[in-house]
Amino acid sequence: MTGRYPLAAFNPDRPGPACAAAAKLAFDAAAFCTSREEPTLRRAGRARACWSPAAGDARLGAMTGEVLGEVLVWPDGNLFLFSGAHRVFEFATGQAQPRAGSVLTFASNIEARRRYCTDRGVAFQHIVFPDKQTSLIPEYGGRPLLSLGRMYREQLGDVFTLPVEDYQARTDAFLRTDTHWSGRGQLLAMAAVLRAFGWPDEDLSGLLAKEEGKIVSVGHVCGDLGRKLEPKQGEERFRYQVTERVVVATNKLDAGNDGYMKLAFNPDAEDRRLLIYGDSFAQIAVEPLTAVFRLVLFLRTRFFHPEFVEQMQPTHVLTTNVERYLSQVDSDDRRPAFFMMPLLRGRSVSGDVHFAKLCSAILSYGREPYRRMFG
Repeated sequence: MTGRYPLAAFNPDRPGPACAAAAKLAFDAAAFCTSREEPTLRRAGRARACWSPAAGDARLGAMTGEVLGEVLVWPDGNLFLFSGAHRVFEFATGQAQPRAGSVLTFASNIEARRRYCTDRGVAFQHIVFPDKQTSLIPEYGGRPLLSLGRMYREQLGDVFTLPVEDYQARTDAFLRTDTHWSGRGQLLAMAAVLRAFGWPDEDLSGLLAKEEGKIVSVGHVCGDLGRKLEPKQGEERFRYQVTERVVVATNKLDAGNDGYMKLAFNPDAEDRRLLIYGDSFAQIAVEPLTAVFRLVLFLRTRFFHPEFVEQMQPTHVLTTNVERYLSQVDSDDRRPAFFMMPLLRGRSVSGDVHFAKLCSAILSYGREPYRRMFG
């Protein structure tokens, strides 16, 4: 891949086939559910001492669980995000629908991103990772749960990857007290990314078996859901551990999400360079992806920032989001300057000189800073 990338060529408003298909369909979540009635549930007014998984089945009705604040406690002890800013179960039960125009905007974004990358010889894929409840709860209150990812697929077809079956097949893919993946869930994410980019299943089987040995315990940790309960709930957490030769660094965002950066360098991997735009799920997939990619750069953003493609000149570009972000989708045309995102929210970064040198080198492909750092 050679040559300059004219940023003016990036036009998210130029419609394509998927956009036209989406425009013909009115998004109606009710069509995906048998009833708009609210499922019966028992809601606690405040978080309180939580029951043990062993006692759960006797105390709670099957297929309902108990809501404690923003957390749904399932009879098997798994915790799920129930409410809060993302209103997860309002969408999952059909009580809420995505913001008007979100499907069309999503389709327009994906088409523009794909076109921008393809025109420059860069492989592109978008993955929507399933939320925890989509993966582990088949129904709630006697009714099937809705999936925003499946709703979008119903209207847009295969313009993106939705690896629901991968996560439904593994009950240990998610942490019990967290919304995020366990170490095995990280490997499933790696496999989903590589499969989307065309890796053969037979190659993936061998790679997964090899990388399984890098999942290690990182001790007892309270997950993001377990911390919402009183008393707090924790568990032994297993994570994918990179080898000593792999360098991982971040810009150390002091709070919040947007503007966070993580990079990884594996000198023993083939010369493949992966640029990822996404959320916290994609962020924890960075480490296992170093088994295949020599350089991985992750940007925490919901938008596509084409200037990074020009500076890094990646071989592969991945944009991704977890299902709940499909509830409202903004046009890439509204993207702010990436490096200003923390400051626009009144936050700061404290990344050290080591990170700055690595990041500067990654964004200098074809020039002396890159060659000096990575050969």
